[in-house]
Amino acid sequence: GSTKARRRFLGEMRAAGFNAVAIALKDYDGQVFVKGVSLAEKSGAYRNAIPDLAAAVKDFKDQGVYAIARIAIFKDDHLARARPDLAVHFPDGRIWTNDKGTAWVDPYRKEIWEYAVDIASRAALAGFDEIQYDYIRFPSDGKTRQCRYSRADHSPATAAAALREMLTHTRARLPGVKLSICTFGLTTSVDNGMGIGQLLGDMANLVDYVSPMMYPSHYAKGEYGLKNPNRQPYLTIHRGIKDALLRLGGAPRTLRPYLQDF
Repeated sequence: GSTKARRRFLGEMRAAGFNAVAIALKDYDGQVFVKGVSLAEKSGAYRNAIPDLAAAVKDFKDQGVYAIARIAIFKDDHLARARPDLAVHFPDGRIWTNDKGTAWVDPYRKEIWEYAVDIASRAALAGFDEIQYDYIRFPSDGKTRQCRYSRADHSPATAAAALREMLTHTRARLPGVKLSICTFGLTTSVDNGMGIGQLLGDMANLVDYVSPMMYPSHYAKGEYGLKNPNRQPYLTIHRGIKDALLRLGGAPRTLRPYLQDF
C-alpha cells in the first residue's frame, strides 16, 4: 500500500529476476484490502492498507510484472465470528475451530461465493492480470468429523461438487477474467478429494491455472515410497509433477505449482 516501499520492493524484485507477484486482497484471517465490498465493510473486515489499488497494480504492470490478486476463501476466522450463520459449526451449535483455534465459513453457502466474486471483480477493474483463489477447500485439520455444514448430507462427493459449482459460478460472473486456484500438493497423486473436496482434474477444467502446493515438508513419511519426502525434495516434486501431468491429460498448460522455499 505504501508507494515508496512498493517501488523500492519492485526494484529489488526486478533486479532479482522475478516476473510476477501475488498480492493478498483477502487473507486467511479474514481481513480485506479492497474498498467498497459490502460484506467486508458491514462485518468490519475491511482495512485501508492499500488506499489506491489501481495505482499499486499499475506500478507493477509498468515494470512488466504480472499481477495476481490472491483471495483466501473459506478459511475466514473474522467472518465466521462476525456472522455465525455463515460459519462451520460443532454438533452442539458452537462455531467450529481447528487445532489452532481458527474458524471457517461454510463452503456450501453461496453468500460466501458471492463475497469472493465481489472482491475479485473489483480487483479485475483495478487492473490485475489474474484472480487466484486460495483456501478453496473444506477444513482439513482439527476435529473435522465434528464439522456441521448447512448441507446435512455433506460427503466427499457433495464437497467436490460444491467447489466445482463455485468455480462455475465465478466463471459466469467474471467472463474474460483469468482465474487460478491453489490446491494441496497431494491432489496431483490422489483422486479421492482428500476429504476437502479438491479433485484436481475436475477443478483444473474450470480455471486457467492450478497451483498445487508441493512442499516436501508437508508430505507424510512413506509417501511415494520415500522414507522421508522432506529429505528427498527432488524425488518428491518429480513424482508429484509426473502424476499431475497424467491427471491433467491434455491440459499441462494449466499446471503452475508452488514450490517450497524454506
